[in-house]
Amino acid sequence: MDDSKFEMPVGFSLSLGVNQKALDYFSTLDLDTKLKIKDYIQDSSNGNEALEKTNSVINSLNNNNLNFLK
Repeated sequence: MDDSKFEMPVGFSLSLGVNQKALDYFSTLDLDTKLKIKDYIQDSSNGNEALEKTNSVINSLNNNNLNFLK
């Protein structure tokens, strides 16, 4: 199995690591949802968009919210 499929973007991982509430919520999510988050961030056209998405995801996870995936 290709383990890179499960590697989260570095910027996301770093941001998650400094937000305990978002990290706690993220850790409760199933693998499929985590992969959807990864795909959401990586489906960016440039670095600025990826950063904006990362910040938005961290904020959403901090509020126990996954509406960005809809």
